[in-house]
Amino acid sequence: MSIANRRRGIFAPNLTPPSFAATRRNPPPHKWGGETKKARPNRRVFFVSPSRLLYFDNNSHISTLSLKTPPKGNIMRTFMLATAALALTAAPLTALADSHSGEFKGTGISGTVTVIDAPKGVVLKIEVAGLTPGWHGIHFHEKGDCGDEKFTNAGAHVHEHGLPKVTHGLLNAEANDSGDLPNIFANTDGKATAEIYSTLVSVKGATGRPALLDADGAAVVIHANADDHTTQPIGGAGARVACAVIK
Repeated sequence: MSIANRRRGIFAPNLTPPSFAATRRNPPPHKWGGETKKARPNRRVFFVSPSRLLYFDNNSHISTLSLKTPPKGNIMRTFMLATAALALTAAPLTALADSHSGEFKGTGISGTVTVIDAPKGVVLKIEVAGLTPGWHGIHFHEKGDCGDEKFTNAGAHVHEHGLPKVTHGLLNAEANDSGDLPNIFANTDGKATAEIYSTLVSVKGATGRPALLDADGAAVVIHANADDHTTQPIGGAGARVACAVIK
């Protein structure tokens, strides 16, 4: 099939695209593929350009209508709707939220974390592989440094500056630890996927909440065991097995 025929919407021998008359309620017959059939008014548009309207009818025939002469009536309304839809899909997407990510490192562990700023907190998206099956504590740590083997460079949990004492635990009535998060669960294959919402921090210090991206940054650390959300200082979560710097 020639390119010229494709552009004219001809997809079978002797197929002649219908004129605008084909869209009227009682249209004249047209030849489709050498066979005379009465064109049907039920057209469905699926592509539009500034000069052509591409549609198919109930018989799956595909044709174009030249738009050098503006269409009228129902076909004009269809054209306007299709043009608007095309403009929306072609428009570039605008970022609606501040998003930052990092890559987990650890012995046999890999994955990513994404932190998205929200009006009253942050959304945390986690995809990680290589964990031991079961529950694992996960926290925001106060420094963006995962350079050492045990990830101690990441420091303590994120907290408000100037606190005389940091108290850990989502289930602790006296807690003021802003780095606390719910546990994540790794399946038998060692993979964990989670989305967590925290109202305790912000990306850049909004509404007075501790900022993850302050002068020394922050990290997300996964621990070997579950956090009981009560015991001090980290809920019995154990060793740090994975670390990701938020960038």
